[in-house]
Amino acid sequence: MEHGINHAVTIIIFSFLIFVTVGLTSYGIEFAHAIEYKAQVNNQVERQGGLTKQAQKSLAAYSKSHYNNKISVNSSQTTKQAYGTTVEYEIHSEVQFLFFQMPKQMLTVKGSAVSLVR
Repeated sequence: MEHGINHAVTIIIFSFLIFVTVGLTSYGIEFAHAIEYKAQVNNQVERQGGLTKQAQKSLAAYSKSHYNNKISVNSSQTTKQAYGTTVEYEIHSEVQFLFFQMPKQMLTVKGSAVSLVR
């Protein structure tokens, strides 16, 4: 009898650990997507001279094609900047944990890039 209860408790604990591991892994994957998108934002800021309307349009298309519009970028500097100006921005990503009926969480990653257009 004791062996059966011990076995059931072990299965419950192991299942809980598996669910937590899968949930944290899904969060890590979403964080990695935000970091990949950050590289794309840096590239656009450097090439376009800032987070211009053209850069935002390109980034929105990239988000739609690669991340199903789950990732967006916001900045207070939305015009073309002078060469060498640092452009600061925030990337917002929606995170949905697998197997858990929780509301979507917002993941925010801050970043900056330098305008390289003269």
